[in-house]
Amino acid sequence: MWTALFLFARKNWQVIAIGVIIGLVYFRITAIVDERDEAKKSLKQTTELIRDNERKRQAELEISRKQGKQNVATIEAKHLQDIQHIANQYTKGWTHDNQTNRSVIASLRGELDSRLRNQSAANDSARVSEDDANRIASTNSNASFTGSSENQAEFYRAAYRGAQEYIETLESAGAMCAADYNLCKAYVDSEQARLGVDLQSDAR
Repeated sequence: MWTALFLFARKNWQVIAIGVIIGLVYFRITAIVDERDEAKKSLKQTTELIRDNERKRQAELEISRKQGKQNVATIEAKHLQDIQHIANQYTKGWTHDNQTNRSVIASLRGELDSRLRNQSAANDSARVSEDDANRIASTNSNASFTGSSENQAEFYRAAYRGAQEYIETLESAGAMCAADYNLCKAYVDSEQARLGVDLQSDAR
């Protein structure tokens, strides 16, 4: 039997060789196709995972944006309350007539700036008056007022009122600066918390 097989193989070795080559090529092609299908499947799964992660990230970003807007609205509302308190406490008779928040604050800032400039100019003018009757004589260490007693009293009353108004305006401006600083700090703290930034741990 083995002799017959040997003789058959010897006689038909070319046909057998071609069959072996065809078989090897077939198995190789099958392996390549399987690898391709597995790669496609893996790529599809990876693509779906990336899309899912992107959808989740976009959803988280949208939630974060809404939270940020809500935080800013809360901070701005608190800031407006602070500004209105400053206006009611220091700026007598100031009204904003249903203006928007930003115009309310801009209006108060403009008014404070105008008051500071006018009062500062008025104080400088009072200190450097060209009217000798309303000036303080300083020829010796005991300064004396050269006008009458009535003029002296009126001068000091006017000077006191001007100084008092100037101090109140300075207090208003200082309170405005403090409110603006608190607004900026609250916004930065809110954004750091929303973004998960910890400057203290980063500094370490």
